[in-house]
Amino acid sequence: MQNSSVSSEENGLKIQHLWSVEQLSDDDILFLFSWAKQFSLMSNQDLANKSFLRGEFIGSLFFENSTRTYLSFYIAARKLLAEVVQLDAASSSLMKGESLLDTARNMEALGCSLLVVRHHESGIAEKLARAVNMGIINAGDGENEHPTQALLDAFTLWHHFALPEKKLLHGLKIAIIGDTKHSRVAKSNMRLLPRLGADVVVAGPASLMLSDLHSYQVRHVENIDEAILGADVVMMLRIQQERMSGEVFFAKNNYLEQFGLTMPRFLKMPPHAVIMHPGPINRGVEIADEVADHGRSLILGQAKNGVFMRMAILHGLIRARQQKV
Repeated sequence: MQNSSVSSEENGLKIQHLWSVEQLSDDDILFLFSWAKQFSLMSNQDLANKSFLRGEFIGSLFFENSTRTYLSFYIAARKLLAEVVQLDAASSSLMKGESLLDTARNMEALGCSLLVVRHHESGIAEKLARAVNMGIINAGDGENEHPTQALLDAFTLWHHFALPEKKLLHGLKIAIIGDTKHSRVAKSNMRLLPRLGADVVVAGPASLMLSDLHSYQVRHVENIDEAILGADVVMMLRIQQERMSGEVFFAKNNYLEQFGLTMPRFLKMPPHAVIMHPGPINRGVEIADEVADHGRSLILGQAKNGVFMRMAILHGLIRARQQKV
């Protein structure tokens, strides 16, 4: 990351879609951090007076279950005074055989400026972005990426540790523990966090470890105890059974004992270390209740910051599209 600063009034995003963290330039990332911080400090009345996205229509199309991502995009759009067009895939013309691309094109024709899409097919967000004119935001595509989650995770850490803008996450040791093979959150974070200067170490069951882990700028260790040693941040991952096809799974208690964040493990971490989890949490599987609810858990803070980061993304993409016109 270059030691450049951002002025949110002079600079803007250089992209008009967001399907991967790898699209983002250094200035793009700084722009989003700056605006997420500004939005976190603004009251609803301040936002109403600014009318950032009044008159804009944001499409929402989720083919997979979601709580945090779905709600935070909705709240982010409404805080910016945009209208949200929520299309239920199960009751749409998709059930009559209409293709996803035709559905997206019709949503664009009906006036949507952006479409937030979550889908089980890896790479679908990029395919849509290359085929339509409205902006596409990837809210999770199969086992591929979840870029907005990685951005909000990075912003949460930057804000929590009060790190300077010019260094972002430099000096932080972050341990990512669990099912990296199926986790799109892990893949986006393993692309973004090292770029921001973090030292990232990964651990988990061998059967749930990415086969191409060597292509990421992360270190792999054999067990969780080694991974969390001296870590500033421990990011736990959910075991994604819905994406598994034949991999060895562990009994609930077995997994917590071998790879979960228990209280004894938590107590061995540095006193300033924090806990993260993208959700949903499987309590008693990858994380013990008392750890998830501890005062050093940032899990609810991640959800809160998700609104501010997604406000920054919506605002930045709309503005980039307006400037192009």
